Amino acid sequence: MHMKIQLLFIFLILAGKLAIAQYQYPPSKTVDSSDTWYNVTVKDPYRWLENLKDPEVSNWFKSQSYFTDSIINRSPFAYNLYLELKNLEFEQPEQKYGNLRIDHSLIYNLAKKGVRSRSTASSTKRILPKQLLRRKWGENYNIASYDLDPSEKYIAIYAMEGGKEINEVKIYSIAENKILPDRITGSYKGFMKNQNGVFYYTQRPTYDPHIAYSRNDEVFKTHTIGTDSSLDKVIVSKQTNPEIMSYSDERYLWEIQTFKGCNYEFTNISPSELYYRRSGTVNKWINLMDKEEVANYIYYYNNKIYYTSFKDAPNGQIKMLDLDHPFANREIILAEPADAIDGMPLQRQRIT
Repeated sequence: MHMKIQLLFIFLILAGKLAIAQYQYPPSKTVDSSDTWYNVTVKDPYRWLENLKDPEVSNWFKSQSYFTDSIINRSPFAYNLYLELKNLEFEQPEQKYGNLRIDHSLIYNLAKKGVRSRSTASSTKRILPKQLLRRKWGENYNIASYDLDPSEKYIAIYAMEGGKEINEVKIYSIAENKILPDRITGSYKGFMKNQNGVFYYTQRPTYDPHIAYSRNDEVFKTHTIGTDSSLDKVIVSKQTNPEIMSYSDERYLWEIQTFKGCNYEFTNISPSELYYRRSGTVNKWINLMDKEEVANYIYYYNNKIYYTSFKDAPNGQIKMLDLDHPFANREIILAEPADAIDGMPLQRQRIT
């Protein structure tokens, strides 16, 4: 019995070493670097990685990225995980596609109106190989994600350059099967769901990671596909909309939500600050919530806003706000249940 335990122990040690040996991680050198504060010396042997202009640093990011890709792409469970994530998606009328897997090719999924999309080979269309997309950006770029415009004519494919905090977007025309010449200076945010062929993006005062800046100094612009970027319109800035771009704390504008068929646009600055205004304007943003209201996961349908709220309801409740009468009392659609609402987005079937 004692011999069996010894053999089992040896086996576990060897198995552990083999598991470690199968991953040959890219080397990360160390250099002598330190700072001294108040007579305390703090070593920083990886500070050399902060110099993003150094070709050696760029190659380090590449090697780390390629190593990660090689492990994930070999995993037999990657596709199963993708299918599980697909099963967790919630259908919305303006979303007839999902965040489908990007592996050796970029794929997207289109479904008929009113029919829930299935993750089957027959419902996917393969377009640009990943290798071709890499050549269009460069080897130091990794595809981050993609987005389908509401007319279903264009796909915005955006990638991140190693070591940088800005994405670069390219517009793919489905009908023409090619990348269009549209170019912007800034980070892609998303398509305007209530306008065909229009997306918005942000511009920062600086893209140097060593220089601090305020999010309130960012500028939000829209770009119409097929036009020169010099014609892009500023939709939010500190100059045009100080009411949501002048915070002195940690709050800031992150994204703008739009919905197909809705003439308004929305943004959640904080859970108790749901702002809206007429889309396509630089009008003043108006807060729809009072100080005690908390709105999560807004959903638009038939000129009404549905949202989960925790005001006077610790377990949450679903309320409705009529945009024709935005400051009237909100109607409670689902009273506070015995079990807490987990904050997941609302399904169309639940409110129609």
